[in-house]
Amino acid sequence: MINKIIEHIKKHEILSFIFITYLCSWSIWWILYSSYIGIINKSLHNEYVTLFITLGLFMPSTMSIILTGCLYKRKGLKQLLIRLTKWKFNPIYYIIAICYMPAIFCVAFLICSFSGNNLKINFYKNPIIILFYAILQLVLGGPLGEEIGWRVFLLPRLQRKLSPFQASLVIGIVWACWHLPLFFIASTAQYGTSFKVLLIATIGYAIAITLVFNRTNGSMIAKLEGFW
Repeated sequence: MINKIIEHIKKHEILSFIFITYLCSWSIWWILYSSYIGIINKSLHNEYVTLFITLGLFMPSTMSIILTGCLYKRKGLKQLLIRLTKWKFNPIYYIIAICYMPAIFCVAFLICSFSGNNLKINFYKNPIIILFYAILQLVLGGPLGEEIGWRVFLLPRLQRKLSPFQASLVIGIVWACWHLPLFFIASTAQYGTSFKVLLIATIGYAIAITLVFNRTNGSMIAKLEGFW
C-alpha cells in the first residue's frame, strides 16, 4: 500500500508537492485564523501567532525534504545537501541576489500605484522600511523554511517540462497564492496589504531567481542571499 502511494507521488511529483505543502501550511494557518475570529480560544492567536506563522512558513522546505527522503532515500537527500552547499560561482550573483528583491518589490508597488489601484498598504510605503524588512528577513526570516521547497525541489522539476520563464511564472503564482490565508490574519506581514503587489513581486522575483539559480548551477547559497 505504502509503495503504491510512493509510486503514485513519483508520477505526480509537482502536483503532490504543491498539494501537500498547501494542505500543511493552510491547516496550520486555519487554526490561527479560527483563533483570530473567535471560533476557538483567542489566546492561540494572541500569544502564539509568530509560532503558527513560522510553522506554516517552514512547510515548503519540510515537505520537500520529506518527499525527497521517501522517494529517493539517502541518495536523494545527499544530492539535496550538495546543492545546498554549492558556493563557487561568479561573485556578481551575490550582488544581484542581495539587491533584486527590494528593487522588484518597489517596482511592483509603483506599478499598482500608477495603475490607479487604491492599495491598502500600511507596511511598505517607505522604501527604507522595504530595505530594512528585506535585510531582517535575510537574517531572521524564512529562506530555509521556504526556498528548499520552491527552488531545490519544485523549480528543477518544472524546468524539465517548461521553459525557465514558464517555470518561473508557475512558481510565482503558486508562491503568491500560498500566502493568501495570511492576508486575513492580523499580526502577519501580509495583513492589510495588497495581494496584487505580492503577486507581481513574486513573479518578478521568481524570474530573477531562476536566472541566478541556473547560472550558478543550482546554488542555494546565492539564492538565500536575496530572500526577503
